[in-house]
Amino acid sequence: MRFTSSVTFPAGGRGVDQNHDGQIGTSEGLEASSPRRLQLVREGVLQTVADLVQLVRVIQTGVDIDDDGRSDLDPSRIYWLGQSQPGGA
Repeated sequence: MRFTSSVTFPAGGRGVDQNHDGQIGTSEGLEASSPRRLQLVREGVLQTVADLVQLVRVIQTGVDIDDDGRSDLDPSRIYWLGQSQPGGA
């Protein structure tokens, strides 16, 4: 799949333009850059786990997507699918 346009969000997200090229690459915000390269993805993976735990908590509390006053997501049907890291371990 090839994307030909971009979307700018006014706030939020973890991406950081580490190499100052004006774009946030796929690993910028996950992988550490010099001089912290030895840490590589440790902090990014830890933050991802925290994000997923928070997402589960929000779904368990109830999410009303269509604004009808009822929860639209079933908290008993939360599944995790991933590859490589962290889902492949």
